[in-house]
Amino acid sequence: MPEIEIVLVEPLYEGNIGFTARVMKNFGFNNLTLINPPPIGDDAIARSSHARDVLEGARIVSSLDEVIEKSNVLIATTGAVSKTVTHAMRMPYYTPHEIREIIE
Repeated sequence: MPEIEIVLVEPLYEGNIGFTARVMKNFGFNNLTLINPPPIGDDAIARSSHARDVLEGARIVSSLDEVIEKSNVLIATTGAVSKTVTHAMRMPYYTPHEIREIIE
């Protein structure tokens, strides 16, 4: 199984960092990296729930270059909306099944 690292690039809200740590723990992931995060305080801790260890173990870096240096494969997602539903924002577009085949 490959080592998977979840990276949040300049997250705006500390609560989202806590939620991410919680979801990661639920699915068995524990390598969280934060690029230029806001201060992590009570909101992040509360929302991380039982995943406080993931949150406290997060690696904090100042640039995406620091992540790229140690990575073999990068897969990015975004919450930004595409121009149309039928056209992916970035190319190439891979299905989850195709990504699984790439990283295994």
